[in-house]
Order: sequence, then C-alpha cells, then structure tokens
Amino acid sequence: HASDMWACGVMLHELLLGVAPFQAEGVALGVAILSQSVDVAAFDRVGISEDAQELVVHLLDKRRSERPQAQFVVRHRWFTLRAHKQREREDAVRGQRELKAEVISTVPAERVQAAQALLAPD
Repeated sequence: HASDMWACGVMLHELLLGVAPFQAEGVALGVAILSQSVDVAAFDRVGISEDAQELVVHLLDKRRSERPQAQFVVRHRWFTLRAHKQREREDAVRGQRELKAEVISTVPAERVQAAQALLAPD
C-alpha cells in the first residue's frame, strides 16, 4: 500500500542519513510534509549513492499513486546492485579458501601441523 511505501521511505531515509526526512513536530510536521521536498543535497554531503537517493525520493513521493509498489522496491537497482556486490565478495572469499585448501593439500601433513602450531594463540 502507498502509506506502507511512504513509511519505508521515511525509515530508509533515517537509516541512511541518521535523521527523519522532515524535521518538525505536531501540526508543523504535517505542514513540512506537504510543503517541503526531500533534501537531496544531504545524500551527496554524506556520500550516499544516487541509486539510494532515487529510491528514497521515489518512496517519499507526495503523490500516492506515484509511489512504487513493494515488488518494484525489492528489484530496485540499489538493492540488486548491493546483492550483486555481496555475492562477488562471497565468491572472492570462497576462492581464497579453496586456494588455501589446495595449497595445504599439497604440503606434507607434518609441515601443516608445525605451521598451525606456530600460529596458534598462546
């Protein structure tokens, strides 16, 4: 629902920038929401990606009908790119472990045990 997407936008803004998108309380908050736009320069000041910025702005669109649905949000470039980068990091770590295992398997067991004993914490 559109109000849920708005709430997601508010939470994502707070997670990324550490502050709510609209700074006010009570009636003034309602006025701020209706009259102000998201401060996109704040994203640049702290180095938040354009993809994240675009998603937050889209989620906080004042026009309910223009806010994305959940299916769009989870397929948004900011999420998919982050997931892709995470998979690349995991693949790199897996590759390092496999290489280490391959190297260890070619070294005589006595030498591996001796090396492990030297590296073991006291």
